Amino acid sequence: MLEINGLQQLHSLIEREPVVVVEFYTDWCGACQIVRNQYEAMSNIYSSVMFGKCNIERSRDLAQALSIESIPTFVVWLSGEVHKTIRGADVDTLRATVEGAMRNVQGGALPESRKSRINSSGAELAQRMEALARAINSASADKAAEQVACDAICAMIEKDSKSQPFGVVLLPYFASTGFDARAIDALFTYIKSREHPQCRECEFIVNGLVTYLIECFLSVTLNDTKELDVLRRALYSMVCCSSILPILVSSHLFYSDSITDGLQLEYNTLLGALLGVSIHDRSARAVPPFLEIFQQKVLMETFPNGTDDHSIKIFELQLCMESCCAANKSIILALLHSKVSRFPTLRFLGTALRLNASYSKTMRRNLPLSSQFFMVQMNDVLVEAALPVFSCFDPQSIPAVYVLNDPSPVREEFQMDGTILERFSHMVIADVNDSVDQLTETLLKMNQLMSSGADLSENASPSRPGNGGVSVGAPLQSNGGSAVSRAYAQERGRSQSEEDEDNGEYSTDSSMTYHRMGLDLKERIHLFEASIDLFIQLAESFSKGVAQNMVAQQIGQMLARSLTCFVGTESKRLKIEHPERYNFRPREILGRLVRCLVQFRRFHNFLRCLCNCGVPLNDILKAMRTVVDRGLVSESLTWKLNEIASALEAVSAEINEDEALWDEAPEYALDALLSTPLLNPLALPADVKDLNDLVYANEETIHHLLLSECKHPFTKKYLDEKMVREFNEREDVSRARQQLQDRIAQWLNDAKKKRQPN
Repeated sequence: MLEINGLQQLHSLIEREPVVVVEFYTDWCGACQIVRNQYEAMSNIYSSVMFGKCNIERSRDLAQALSIESIPTFVVWLSGEVHKTIRGADVDTLRATVEGAMRNVQGGALPESRKSRINSSGAELAQRMEALARAINSASADKAAEQVACDAICAMIEKDSKSQPFGVVLLPYFASTGFDARAIDALFTYIKSREHPQCRECEFIVNGLVTYLIECFLSVTLNDTKELDVLRRALYSMVCCSSILPILVSSHLFYSDSITDGLQLEYNTLLGALLGVSIHDRSARAVPPFLEIFQQKVLMETFPNGTDDHSIKIFELQLCMESCCAANKSIILALLHSKVSRFPTLRFLGTALRLNASYSKTMRRNLPLSSQFFMVQMNDVLVEAALPVFSCFDPQSIPAVYVLNDPSPVREEFQMDGTILERFSHMVIADVNDSVDQLTETLLKMNQLMSSGADLSENASPSRPGNGGVSVGAPLQSNGGSAVSRAYAQERGRSQSEEDEDNGEYSTDSSMTYHRMGLDLKERIHLFEASIDLFIQLAESFSKGVAQNMVAQQIGQMLARSLTCFVGTESKRLKIEHPERYNFRPREILGRLVRCLVQFRRFHNFLRCLCNCGVPLNDILKAMRTVVDRGLVSESLTWKLNEIASALEAVSAEINEDEALWDEAPEYALDALLSTPLLNPLALPADVKDLNDLVYANEETIHHLLLSECKHPFTKKYLDEKMVREFNEREDVSRARQQLQDRIAQWLNDAKKKRQPN
């Protein structure tokens, strides 16, 4: 059953479909639960009618635009206009209304709806397939009737191949409710028994179907919900056929070793096209840099500059993606449950991860990677569908030879520089930073509304610029289907007025009430809790690996900024009214931050990074003392926080001494890229006659530079860590590097002696 998530989706449906029926419900409504089965049965009976449902708690704007005042409510559209609104669980009236609307359609009262991408010329073939299914399922198993039906179907397939790819005429049958896998298996068995070359037609049929499905998936968008549903249903039916599945997964259209990048994988494979469905048409198969230009154009059309508030549109897109991800799981799960297709499917997923590994680079704009829509949907499939497959295996069945007696070497290797842990840490920290920013921004806006005396009730109406406009809080009267059109136009053309700013920094959206911001705050809190909990789990398991190099600097900056924000001098601007209504519990948030911070209290490298994170050390120490003095966290966290505060003061004094010393350092003792102390020098590869002309940088500096972009910082030629390592292993370069280290050590020793008192 199609879930309606917003005005734009509903508007496109009633423009495209002759008859649309939508049930407005809530999860807690008892009457809605009672009529659910009857409503779903009606959607199966009246297949020519588009049935949908809408949760009014998740789509308040849509319910308000249609003046939905009770639940359940059924609204029937005919030719783009509201035909009838039925309030209450009156299924009989709904059935009669739907049948009347269908008679109007059949009588020619409506213009023809937009043709589907799937050819509908297979009605006759569907009848033939039903005849074949009856012959197979009959008690006497009429072989003669079965052969006659197969002959007729093969003749139709060959005749239809003159106008479209071979076998595509079967696609409507795969998508129909009358599909029978045994009939397809019987047909393929018959085709294989025919003389050469007709016996090879099974492969041609499957490849023709897959080719057509790929083109369809590339040409549809997330808004084409009905067509996507038909395409997925057809693909799922194909996967369920034992005669088709082996041919399908062995096809080059399912997986091929010749695919060299993520974009090829998305454009030229069945699962790539399925998982990459997005907000734009991909049938042109655009490649960088034209792909980026095209995507920017689509984004500008989807989120026009004239509208300042895109939150509703983004929410609708999120719901569409959730619906899309949920529909993909059944197909991937069916592929993983079958022994025939499990390995090819896992090989595809593994290849997709390998070909898109460059997503960890910051400079990836023009790389031929799969789209972000593909990555999101593949991630959902991996987490929700692929991983549970392995849970069904008994760990005790693993041979003892594969079990490590001492896993510590593996853990050490996993926590080294350049491993996946470091890349993953970068991404998790970025997620935590984003969630903290969104959380604090929402709290600041709510505090500003509260200070300005705004209405804090749940039923408050947002203010509008001027006095002549219509309040969004008032229900819109519907005159046929035009109310949806007007509301849709208002939604797209909505402009925000700027109110007085608080200290010239933050402005509130005039169309957002305090309660609406509170609901957004609840989502922000969920996002923060999920991201910080993931990071805490990562830090507890691999604290050494997470706290290394520049990752430690990012962690220190993130935690210091968050801690001073919630406990520092500006924390009073984060206070709001009715916090329990929106699940805002500041102590829980603070407890998570402190719990994360204390994981690294024993790492000297992290403490040094915390002192140099950009947040004044006095502010950090003051925030820590506030937490300790007021007992804002548990006792165990309190003494750990005290330990960090004492260690920070000692490390800060050490850093001040080092900085004073290195301020006078000669140029050869400094990192050529960051001008920091050259403690672990590596030479950048260069073709020089005199080795004294080599340029040196710290090993971690080069590592993180190449982690972002594999280019030489000066010549801009391709460079990776293996090339750097091989260059520095040369005997002459190694000797020059050792001479430089000895020279730096000698200068450092002399400088320390000069600073010592006589």
